[in-house]
Order: sequence, then C-alpha cells, then structure tokens
Amino acid sequence: MKFKVIKFKTVNSTNNIALRLIKSGKTNSSIILTKIQKKGRGQYNNEWISLNGNLFFTIYYEIDPKVKLNSLIKKNCNILKSTLSAYTKKRIKIKKPNDLYFKGKKLGGLLHETLFYKEKKFLIIGIGINTVKNPIILRYPTTNLSEFSDKKISNSVIFNVIKRKFENKI
Repeated sequence: MKFKVIKFKTVNSTNNIALRLIKSGKTNSSIILTKIQKKGRGQYNNEWISLNGNLFFTIYYEIDPKVKLNSLIKKNCNILKSTLSAYTKKRIKIKKPNDLYFKGKKLGGLLHETLFYKEKKFLIIGIGINTVKNPIILRYPTTNLSEFSDKKISNSVIFNVIKRKFENKI
C-alpha cells in the first residue's frame, strides 16, 4: 500500500486533519505531516507537546472492521521501536499501550483512533517523536533521540523509513 503525503507548515492537530479529510470523503490512505503542531493530542485527551523541530504526523487508512485494535497497536509500536532502535545501542522499550521509552524516559508515542465513514472503518495513528528536543513535564521524565544517539538525526530520514515500513506491513 502506498501513502499519499499531505504536508502542512502549521496545524492544530494532525489527527484532527485526518478525521476531517476522511469525513469529507478523502479516504485514500494518507499521511498528514507538519512542521508545527499547536494542539497535539495524546492518550485520554492529554496534550501532546509538539516542540518545533521534532517529528509529528498522522497516518490513516481503511482497515477490516473485524480486526482487533490491540494487534494493530502492538504492530505499529514495533514499527516505531525498530526504526528508532537503529539510532542507539541501548534498548528502546514499549510502555503499553502506546508509548516509547528510553532509560525510563518518554521518547515518543502513538495515538490510535478509529472512525467509521460510509460503512468503512479507518485507523488513524498520530505519531509524535522527540527527535531533537523534549518537553519538561513534571508528571514524568522525557528524552529525545539526539540526547543518546551517536548518529545524525534527520526527521526526513526517520519519517521516510517509518513510511516505508508502514507501506510494507499493511
């Protein structure tokens, strides 16, 4: 499956854009990519702090209505984990259900949502990765990829690897 990439300079939420596109009939598998996200969303309606320079995007595509969401969440987390693991010798861990941690600090996360439109079911996956900066959050420690990687961090390279893996796994 190939994804069409739709680029924005600034959005409130890439997931909200995906929801709006699907509801307007643009149901082809796509990725919403932005440089600035003002009101990113996390799990349980928590805010996802999207610092400029990091990587955030949303992938959406049609899925079988009978498929179990838990199996997709696990597969999608593993795609991100395997991609980011190429940047470190230490182990990146998945904290269920959908967060990526490195040495006990949050590195990134996924937000999975489903939407039914015209008798079809769509999976919407918001992805946020702290590639070069991390927010300071009192509730839990955070990190970013550049803090522990000995490789050059390129959002476009990371994005293209993730895109290719999703295209090959779906």
